Amino acid sequence: AATSTQERCIPAVGAATGLVMGVKLIWTAAAFRRQHVAQHLLDCARQGFLFGRVLSIEEIAFSQPTQEGFQFARHYCTSDTIWAY
Repeated sequence: AATSTQERCIPAVGAATGLVMGVKLIWTAAAFRRQHVAQHLLDCARQGFLFGRVLSIEEIAFSQPTQEGFQFARHYCTSDTIWAY
């Protein structure tokens, strides 16, 4: 049986998770997909979110991703399970 996106998203509750940044939405025009545009956008966000510190991938969460967004998050985070808020 296929696993739904929600079953693979761990809800982020409270500060105990160590999460610092939430990604509400990231979108790339169809003509620019598969060219690492979204990856570069998130890399820049992680580098500029806090002055003097680059966030680790483990410190970000995604807000209710679509199936495509979940696939991107899995690839970006190199994990089958992602944090969701």
